[in-house]
Amino acid sequence: MDRVTQRRKKGNRLLGQRYLLQAELVSNSAGTLHQARDMRAGSSEKAAVLIHILPTNALPQIPLKLMTERLQALSAQTDAAVLKVLDSGWLNPEPYFVLESPPSWSFSSLPPMLGQSTRLHEQALRLN
Repeated sequence: MDRVTQRRKKGNRLLGQRYLLQAELVSNSAGTLHQARDMRAGSSEKAAVLIHILPTNALPQIPLKLMTERLQALSAQTDAAVLKVLDSGWLNPEPYFVLESPPSWSFSSLPPMLGQSTRLHEQALRLN
């Protein structure tokens, strides 16, 4: 029973017979980011994913499978706050990546300092 039947709400669409696109979060020249649900995920915690649909011709020279493997290897090597790449595919001429959805949506443009942080850095973090 690999097939899942899902009633679609207005605006929702199924991508790759697996990912149900639920909401568009942002769209700009770097592509479109969607909140989505993995219909094959076992638990509801792992079902929430992000889909980044890149613009046409964003990856003209690099095969998508190779790019996906490289991104997965890089995210496994780092302790930084990087969303893990779970899957990839094509939506007509546009490549897309499936990313792990973060548990929270807070964001800071200032990274934490190594060692003792300065007063200036702490004030900048509060402003950010």
